[in-house]
Amino acid sequence: TTPGGAGFATRVWEEFEAVVEVTRSILADCECESACHDCLRSYTNRHIHDKLDRFTASALMEYAIDGVSPSVPEERAIQLMKRLERTMQFQHPDLRINQSAKTGEWQVMTDEQEVAIGLRSCLREDRSSSEPLDMDVPDDGIRQDLTQVSRRLNQRLSTVDGG
Repeated sequence: TTPGGAGFATRVWEEFEAVVEVTRSILADCECESACHDCLRSYTNRHIHDKLDRFTASALMEYAIDGVSPSVPEERAIQLMKRLERTMQFQHPDLRINQSAKTGEWQVMTDEQEVAIGLRSCLREDRSSSEPLDMDVPDDGIRQDLTQVSRRLNQRLSTVDGG
């Protein structure tokens, strides 16, 4: 062991690949919405429970280890956009959100308005200035601040409508 240290750091380094595989498995196999006591939460990190997200942790780990650019898994994207759609329908009952098969972007539509939005990993930069998007939303924005995302989207819909 390291003098004055925990001693486990050396062992983790020696078993790094096994630690990575177990971590990947824990994050991928958990069925919670973002984080729970089976994957990321513990008593010692209780002060940041609302910030923990197994999808972000997995994307960050894949980027750090394999260089895979962070993205939002399709199933997660659908789940988040359905949540946004249900929230937006309180103000716009006719609103629907569909993903474009051609571009992968999301179309937010009412009877007379349409806004193109992107859904990106919170680990990536906003693309709305470089791509033809009206709005680019980070995945954690929908999970952690749905009210703000809804407000911004309402403003975009009003702008498109000319209001």
